[in-house]
Amino acid sequence: MYWNIAKIFGSFIIIIFIIITATWFLIAQDTKSNIAIWAKNQKKSNIEINWKNFSINGYPINLNIKINEPNILVKYFDGKVIWEPTFITLVLSPIKPKSIKYFSPGLHALNIIYGKAKWSAEIISETFKGEILLKPTRQFNEKIYGEFNNLQLNLPGKEKALEIKQGKFETIVKNSAFVNIKSLNPYKNSFSLSLSAKNIKIIENLLSENIRNNFGNIIDEFSFDLAFNGYLNTQAINKLKLIRWRNDGGSLDVNSFFLKWGSVKIQANGTLALDQNLQPIGAFTIQIINAVKLLKSLEKSGALSKTNSILFRVALASLTRKNNGTIKQITDIPITLQNGQINIGPISLLKTPIIVWPEIKP
Repeated sequence: MYWNIAKIFGSFIIIIFIIITATWFLIAQDTKSNIAIWAKNQKKSNIEINWKNFSINGYPINLNIKINEPNILVKYFDGKVIWEPTFITLVLSPIKPKSIKYFSPGLHALNIIYGKAKWSAEIISETFKGEILLKPTRQFNEKIYGEFNNLQLNLPGKEKALEIKQGKFETIVKNSAFVNIKSLNPYKNSFSLSLSAKNIKIIENLLSENIRNNFGNIIDEFSFDLAFNGYLNTQAINKLKLIRWRNDGGSLDVNSFFLKWGSVKIQANGTLALDQNLQPIGAFTIQIINAVKLLKSLEKSGALSKTNSILFRVALASLTRKNNGTIKQITDIPITLQNGQINIGPISLLKTPIIVWPEIKP
């Protein structure tokens, strides 16, 4: 009797094993087909995705998809971006079906082409990992976040132009299909990006001697948080698309900006949009600790003319205060951009060039 029970139990285990194995291989094969279909469909959005080969393992629980030598080409109105990592590993788990973990350490080649100009770089990271969250809700439909360590940026002729000890980032793409079209700003926060990095070492020959002497070549901390509001199709951008974006409440919000470099700290926030003539308009608040030291450095480097330097000093004198009686000098600077003019408080600083946008193509 016990032998019969054992045989039945054993047979049951074998059947379960066969079902799990067959199911995993079917899902793996289906995943391969879906990846190929997905890559083909991206061409509709002017994104071309190719690779040398890819493999799937992780049996029996996960799907570990390793894509070797992928090539991602993104085309936009007058240029393109080409990203070529050594490999990307995607991890899918049935426990979290709307979550995709990714790993892509090593070498990443990056080329940006705009018109006739070309910029290229190599990014090498000891760690580059994160997660993609797919949530078709009213809040957002895609969130990508990640972290990196010991990242190195190489520019042509300048190896280790930047070295970043650690950093992290997050992007959120919202789904406009779930937003109330009748609202004042129907595509609120359609895209957001935040990034932070610590211990950023800049190669010395990229900095002037004056900057190195005053601040050193290591940025202690840098971060920003941006939100792009309103839907704007960047393919073949023209005046009509910009007018629609502006009328729908389109704007770029700088929710926060922070820089600590030596004894100087800069914090800022504000909003940038387009006026009736499709020229930039905005208002920002900048707080600087040790602004006088920053001003002197800009003067010595020639970044500020004598006239602008005098205007800055006049403005700083009225905007600077001491921090609770300590020696720290805190400067709160209101900056506005309007009618092609940048103003610090009531003082007009400089004019901005007029942007000529492409006309509507027939």
